[in-house]
Amino acid sequence: MSYIGTKPTNALLQSTDIADNAITSTKIADNQITNDKLDGNTIIPGSDASQDLGSAAARWNNIYTTDLHLQNDRGNWTVIEEENYLTLRNNNTDKVYKLVMEEIE
Repeated sequence: MSYIGTKPTNALLQSTDIADNAITSTKIADNQITNDKLDGNTIIPGSDASQDLGSAAARWNNIYTTDLHLQNDRGNWTVIEEENYLTLRNNNTDKVYKLVMEEIE
């Protein structure tokens, strides 16, 4: 059995199923239940808005992404990197806003 990150110290259950080019993993450990799916090159949580990527005590170092999509019950936005500036698109209204940034000397 292999682990990504730190091996859980009190794992009660861990199972992995590989089928149709996808890996589904279920783990009950450290007072958390996780059910994740690696489908091709995409990591899919067990259900919508149910899991975090990292925590306040164990954070990811850097996130490399193209456009960044942000959605919750208050809004639905996409951060778009242009050549010399960033824009925000409100996905509910399709309005686009340019972020005004001032260089700090």
